[in-house]
Amino acid sequence: MTSADFAPAKIRSEFPTLDQTVNDKPLVYLDSAATSQKPQSVIDTVRDYYEQTNANIHRGVHTLSVQATQAYESEVVRAAGCARDRAREEKEIVEDRLARLMLEHQKCRDVLADAEARLAEPDAAIQALKQELAVTTEARDTEVARARKLEERVAQLEWLIEQRDREDGAPSWLDHSNGSKTDDLTAIRGLGNVLQHRLNRIGIRRYHQLARITPENAKWVESRIRVLGGRILRDQWAEQAQRMHEGKYDEPS
Repeated sequence: MTSADFAPAKIRSEFPTLDQTVNDKPLVYLDSAATSQKPQSVIDTVRDYYEQTNANIHRGVHTLSVQATQAYESEVVRAAGCARDRAREEKEIVEDRLARLMLEHQKCRDVLADAEARLAEPDAAIQALKQELAVTTEARDTEVARARKLEERVAQLEWLIEQRDREDGAPSWLDHSNGSKTDDLTAIRGLGNVLQHRLNRIGIRRYHQLARITPENAKWVESRIRVLGGRILRDQWAEQAQRMHEGKYDEPS
């Protein structure tokens, strides 16, 4: 999140406890280390669980237990997806640091080679350069090892998500992708590059596919691309996609 995207007033509005005044001033809560306040989405989810699906997971075959187990496992997979994305970000940071370290490493080698060419025998300056070269070499090796660990973590998380998708199976209304053709889904209001990548990954690449989203299957899509429930219908992705499709293609795909 960039500083331009940070909106304290909007974030505050998601916490009902903060919607009150103390001494004629808006409540400021500073005791999160003891008890953190909950946003409305968490409160609603917990209430829905106790009202509709209150049962132990992995311990029964009755309807409520099965529903609770499915909800739990779905969130585990979603959390794994978030962890995988975070691991990718960390991997990119490590790779960037590694590239800079390798550049510094090469500069030290070049300086050292020049110094050794100028002097018949190593002196104190050359010894200092060698020591600096050893330090950058050790730092580079450390970053390489960390990058490899992050690559293994990303691979494990991607395997977990692929297993989930293989078990669930894609719905039949997605089986019309027209091969490798893609539309620019970022033309849809409220849909950026990250969400377009996630939609492409589950098989939605065309306007006409996005237009097939209904209130019945919107939750399936939202759970795969990790957006707040109701966003697809609220932002009218399907209606926008239908207009984009009709404006771009003369015949239905």
